[in-house]
Amino acid sequence: MRLPDSLRIRLTLTALLPLLLAMLAAWGIATLVFSRTLEQRVADQLTSAAGTLSGKGLPYTSEVLQRVADLQQAAITLVDSGGAIVASTDGALSLMIAPRIESMLAAAAKGPGAQRIDVDGQPLLVVARPIPPRSNPRASQLLITASLKDARDAARRAALGMGLAVLAAGALLIALQYYLVRGITQPISRLVSMANEIAAGRRDVRAAPAPHGELQALATALNDMTAKLASYESELADRSRLAALGEMSARIAHEIRNPLTGLKLHLQLLDERASPADKSTVRRLLDEVGRLELIVASSLSLTRPQPATLREGDINAAMDEVLHLMEPSLRHRHIELRRDFAQVTPTLFDRDRIKQAVLNLVVNASDALPSGGSVLATSRHDAARGIVTISIEDSGPGIDPRLGDPAANAALGSSKPFGLGLGLKVCREIVAEHDGRLDLGRSETLGGGRATIELPARASAGSSG
Repeated sequence: MRLPDSLRIRLTLTALLPLLLAMLAAWGIATLVFSRTLEQRVADQLTSAAGTLSGKGLPYTSEVLQRVADLQQAAITLVDSGGAIVASTDGALSLMIAPRIESMLAAAAKGPGAQRIDVDGQPLLVVARPIPPRSNPRASQLLITASLKDARDAARRAALGMGLAVLAAGALLIALQYYLVRGITQPISRLVSMANEIAAGRRDVRAAPAPHGELQALATALNDMTAKLASYESELADRSRLAALGEMSARIAHEIRNPLTGLKLHLQLLDERASPADKSTVRRLLDEVGRLELIVASSLSLTRPQPATLREGDINAAMDEVLHLMEPSLRHRHIELRRDFAQVTPTLFDRDRIKQAVLNLVVNASDALPSGGSVLATSRHDAARGIVTISIEDSGPGIDPRLGDPAANAALGSSKPFGLGLGLKVCREIVAEHDGRLDLGRSETLGGGRATIELPARASAGSSG
């Protein structure tokens, strides 16, 4: 999508109009000043020549008058006291000004300045001076007349040249302004297109870095907003899935939990009365019922997470309970379950929540082994760092590296056919409740995936030593 051209036009005109108006005003003033300067120069020359002829006592012969007229490019006219022409270097021009001689002499009597007149559309400049009688007894006034046509033609040529220069400068300014405005509007146009794509539902678009500080800040803010929006939508989708799970889990609890409790009670009664030969079968059935109870409880806790209740206990024992329940199912799927428990000091943890996390990790590991394989459960106590670690490793294809990032994990979802992508999310929440950390990587022992839970090794206040 492109920005409306009106924005580009408005930005261009806003910057150019004052400059163009200033250039036009400067051109007009310069033209006027140049024209006035040329006219004033002609007037000064005529005034100087008139003063020389009238005050130096020069003989007013036709040769002297003609030479001075040629030098000044003007016409010299001598008139008597009655205003009649006595002599002239340009008869035609003298005849043109003859009807206005009296008025010019009257104006000259008031002031010695040059007079501008227009005769038959021709602009003229006239200077009148009285002359002494001894120079020419017949004449009393000297008139020097020059045409302003050449001066005004020169002024028009200069104005045309300056006008062309102004036009060239204006064109250059328009091109420069267009380039500058385009440098602003094009990044904005790209940001508008990105905003439209975001509005259409795309969250993978990113704005390219802009050349300007403000636009760069806007692009960065838009990229941050897109990333946060994707995160919020992923979180909203997780909440929607959790809400769906809540309704489903409530039905499961109603339909399965009560019969499961009755089944467990009858099996316990059978265990009390069973013969030694049947006791092993009854115990296996009780283990399977316990595993089903753990799975149902794990499903319910997805929608009704309770705050962790920390009590001092044995991490190895809690892990072994989960592994003991899962072992028959894993064996049936040709998955070897191995344990490697170290001596772990009693620490504070929520037994049920940690069992739920271990169950999720074991289920994930077994799902990565559809054709069988090995699962290794280990525990370690790092006294130097003050942590207890629980690791579940498998011999499968490994873990997608992007799952190590919680945000990427939420975006990727689950790769299982019927998975909801919440197993790792729940594990992370449980570990966070214990101020711990969940790390995903590659198993050095089995070559597949590895999930490690690190928990602080904390003892209760009443424990000694």
